Amino acid sequence: MAHVTSGQITLGKAASLLGIIQGIAWFALSLACIIEYNIKTPPQNATSYMDTFNSRVYYFYLYKDAKFPPGTSVTPLAFTVFMCIYIVLNTAWVVTSVVQLNVLRKLSLNVPIVFKDWALITWIISLVDLILVIMLGFDYGRYCKDAYGEEHCTNTVIPILVIAARGFILWFVNVIIAWRMLVNADLLRRGGSYEGTFGGIFPIYRITGHIPRANVSSAPSLYSQQAVNINTEKNLWNVNLRTAMDARTPPVSPRNTQGFFDNNRSRSPKTPYERNQEFFGNNRPLSPRTPYERNQDFFGVSRTPSPRSPNGRNHFSSRY
Repeated sequence: MAHVTSGQITLGKAASLLGIIQGIAWFALSLACIIEYNIKTPPQNATSYMDTFNSRVYYFYLYKDAKFPPGTSVTPLAFTVFMCIYIVLNTAWVVTSVVQLNVLRKLSLNVPIVFKDWALITWIISLVDLILVIMLGFDYGRYCKDAYGEEHCTNTVIPILVIAARGFILWFVNVIIAWRMLVNADLLRRGGSYEGTFGGIFPIYRITGHIPRANVSSAPSLYSQQAVNINTEKNLWNVNLRTAMDARTPPVSPRNTQGFFDNNRSRSPKTPYERNQEFFGNNRPLSPRTPYERNQDFFGVSRTPSPRSPNGRNHFSSRY
């Protein structure tokens, strides 16, 4: 959904207030007409011009037993049917206007939907107004003046016709604002989501606003790339894949700081003899292993070896 401008917000709020005020007013008028039609309380003897006007309006549009010339379109029954239609439409108009104010206050993703709904309901109400005005004008021109006189019909039918047309000016204002709301709804819904709403015809209102986020395609990790290559080449020997693919250095022992196959590394002694220890780990210099190394004879008697001659034989003082 595109960004909602301040002008669009102002237009939506003005349209909502217009719909709420007109909807409540026409709802009250329609309800009063329906009640008057059902209770049968005709006005008493008129003593003023307003009483005369009320009695004529009641006889023309609310009195069940009134007699009209044949072909009259707007009879009391037909007029009451129009009032029932107005009650339904104006209730929907008020509800849509209130929802639109709430959506504009939160700036949620439903702004284009409520704009379009408000415009459609306004156009339907304007169409019903136009139909009723045409029917009233038809009766006034063809039957009323001949049956009741021009003055009588003018003072009775024309005021009702003007109210039905909303003073004509307000009717044109409603149509123009509805057209502008529909245009702005089309501008705002470009790029918007209408899943589950049948294009906004049956909207699912979500009052909570959502922050639009850009769709960023995630780049494949080194692990996934190397894993694909290894699976393709079938080189599945003893390799720590997670360590290799994440390009992390494997843990190194403190004793072994060089490569595994490095011949120049410092090796620790592996046997007790190399560590200059006995088998059980007592750290001491190794004793001689043989009697000759211990400077003893075979039975453990300490002896001093006799000096040897340069040619390897014992040197005696006797002469042979």
